[in-house]
Amino acid sequence: MTRTKNEERQAQAREIIKLIHDTPKNELVYLEIINVKPNPNQVRKEFKEDGIRELANSIKERGVIEPLIVRELKEGEKIKEGEYEIVAGERRWHAAQVAELKEIPCIIRDINDTEGMIDSLIENLQREGLMASEIAKGIEELRKSLPRLTLKEIGEKLGFSKARVTQYLNLLKLPEEIFEDFEQAALTEKHGRAVYMVKGNKKIQRDLFNEIINQRLTGDKAVENAREYLDHLPVKTAVTGVDKKLENIEKKFDKLKSREKAQLKSELEEIIKKAEGLLERF
Repeated sequence: MTRTKNEERQAQAREIIKLIHDTPKNELVYLEIINVKPNPNQVRKEFKEDGIRELANSIKERGVIEPLIVRELKEGEKIKEGEYEIVAGERRWHAAQVAELKEIPCIIRDINDTEGMIDSLIENLQREGLMASEIAKGIEELRKSLPRLTLKEIGEKLGFSKARVTQYLNLLKLPEEIFEDFEQAALTEKHGRAVYMVKGNKKIQRDLFNEIINQRLTGDKAVENAREYLDHLPVKTAVTGVDKKLENIEKKFDKLKSREKAQLKSELEEIIKKAEGLLERF
């Protein structure tokens, strides 16, 4: 039976990626697309329809050049025979469906939940269009899944500095209603950083957020405006609160007993935590 032009291109694409990926560690297989399922913990929650259609048109012409990374699908601890879950490549999977492919090239790997989450997040971070709120949520999921790792170590896995990881996590500390609007507006991490800088005053945070939206401020301009707000905010109360804690500690110092050590340590840690939060604003 004579193959169509598209079928010829698909066959050529298969041969190319087989040459690239057929190694003992990366064995390429073609799986029926109905047996490949998206990961419910995928960081990216939305895929732009225009982008999916464009990719689908490319797939119709050239096939899926870059295979999906999948793992065996589990229901609880039990493996569902013949079914697989996407670790990386869900956008290609959506586009392949639009292109009406029956099979899709995949590399099957033995990956646990944590490794799968890391691989998925890394793949998405390497592509354009992932929202700051999605990155923040993905990092938070990693932090919960890997409690033994420091923020610096998580950053190293993602190619971020510790400070960058902290800045993304700070987005999740925004007031819930502001974070929801931030997410809906698809603003950048720097916009969120600006709003976080004036934390402790929801009215000012809302005013700044509205400025960002209504005046279409860049991230840099938003940070500049946040600093202007901070310059006009009274700091007496905050400093007085810290001074009072230090004064209490000094009074205790001369009469310190063993049972007070735990309480003293707790108070010192609280002061350090607040000081670190203040430094993050600069």
